[in-house]
Amino acid sequence: MITNRTASEEKVYYVSGFILDDQTGETISNASIYEKNQLVSAISDKQGYFKLRLKSRHDKASITVSKEFYEDTTIVIQPRYNQQVSIAIMPVENSDKTITISPYTFDAPDSIVIAVRKADSTHWLYTYRKTDSTMVEKQKWGNGSCLPGRKCRPLT
Repeated sequence: MITNRTASEEKVYYVSGFILDDQTGETISNASIYEKNQLVSAISDKQGYFKLRLKSRHDKASITVSKEFYEDTTIVIQPRYNQQVSIAIMPVENSDKTITISPYTFDAPDSIVIAVRKADSTHWLYTYRKTDSTMVEKQKWGNGSCLPGRKCRPLT
């Protein structure tokens, strides 16, 4: 809903206003407000207020509001006018069918075996074993001195 609009003679115009909860009417803080074609964005403050600075050279502008637990909402605004708007966004309805999937453990396995098929239908098996990171740091592999076919230089 546009609450105030004035023509801008400048190369830029401003869209400002408040983000509101559609059901309660309360202001919403920390909502993302952006115009994706002009790559302009803002975050609503504690009172739900935001302000965007847009370029007048664009023929159209669409402002999108995103907030966790709310439906993304996009409004089309008339360019070249300084505008104050109130944007109401709808809460996402929680469903009993919501399933959260997370890993059982965050630990990496001790080893991984990879089978690579060759042209003659046989396989090469590669085993990667978890090693102590301090062992890797003691090797001179990263500087190119220990590449296959080269003699490794001693650590200095």
